Amino acid sequence: MTNHYLLICSLLLSLMGPLQAANQAEPVTEFSLDNGLKVLIREDHRAPVAVSQVWYRVGGSYEYGGVTGGSHVLEHMMFQGTAKYGPGKFSEIIAAQGGRENAFTGIDYTAYFQTLASDRLEIALELEADRMMNLQLQDEKFLKEIQVVMEERRMRTEDRP
Repeated sequence: MTNHYLLICSLLLSLMGPLQAANQAEPVTEFSLDNGLKVLIREDHRAPVAVSQVWYRVGGSYEYGGVTGGSHVLEHMMFQGTAKYGPGKFSEIIAAQGGRENAFTGIDYTAYFQTLASDRLEIALELEADRMMNLQLQDEKFLKEIQVVMEERRMRTEDRP
């Protein structure tokens, strides 16, 4: 019985070497653009897929005096369009490229991400740059998204026993 145990352990250990090498993170390249935007790049060529993420340093902890949910509402508003790409177009374009996208808000950040074929990364970056600079905030859409966020809170937080 001991010999079988040693044999199995030896086999498992011999398999761990290649697994550990595959999980080793590539180094992160970091630089800043002339406009102050910090860029982090970590290459991983195991699959022809790219993930683009844009993180803003603002979240729930930046809200004050009973005003809560503003960061989350703004996260939703980022999908409401620009002059160049109308409401919902961002998501439509990413989906048409075979990608997926979404966003999330935390205590001190709000992040937007896209996952798509690596040869389509430029499209995601162009869309992000456009909404970063040209977001159109319309009162009626803002009021609608406030209701959506309130309902999300009711479903995710207040409706839990």
